[in-house]
Parts: sequence; C-alpha cells; structure tokens
Amino acid sequence: MYEKAMTDIINCQHKQPYAKYWGNGSTSSSDGVRVKSAIEALNECYNPHYDLEKGVTMYSAVSDQYLRFGIGIINTNSRDAIHIVDIILNYKIELEIEELE
Repeated sequence: MYEKAMTDIINCQHKQPYAKYWGNGSTSSSDGVRVKSAIEALNECYNPHYDLEKGVTMYSAVSDQYLRFGIGIINTNSRDAIHIVDIILNYKIELEIEELE
C-alpha cells in the first residue's frame, strides 16, 4: 500500500509543469547510509571497511526532479551497483531513467 501511494505521488509530481524546471526525470542519483545493528539481523554482515561492527546499508534513489523513488536495504558486503539497478528497475514509476550519477 505504501509503495503504491509513493508511486502515485512520484508519477503525479513528474507530470506537473514545474517539475521540468528541475529536470526531465531521466537522471537518477543514489547513495547509501550505513546503519549499525546492535542485534542479530538476517542481512547484517561484518565488513572490514567498517571495523568489527555489524550493520546494514540503506540505499535510496533520487530523480533529478528531487523526489526519492526507491529504497533498498542490503548487507554491507554486497556490490552496491547490483542493488541500485534492482531498485530502479523494480519501481513502477513513469520516469525513464537513462543515467545514474
């Protein structure tokens, strides 16, 4: 239900005339945030880059029209690019993403 509501909001905002001042909706940017985990979790993992602390990475994708359209939670040992492509391809938005920054 939440995903459907967010998709409707993104598609509606993309159709608004003012959205074109920010971009045409063909470019996406993404970034991850590392979150420490104090308890055992299914997708938490040890990563030497983050010392001995376990945790997960939360990735989000944002269009050039300044609206976040995708969120993914991955373990820290996964390749980021695979998950970003998965986020972009699995959201049913009307944006036609052609470029990732």
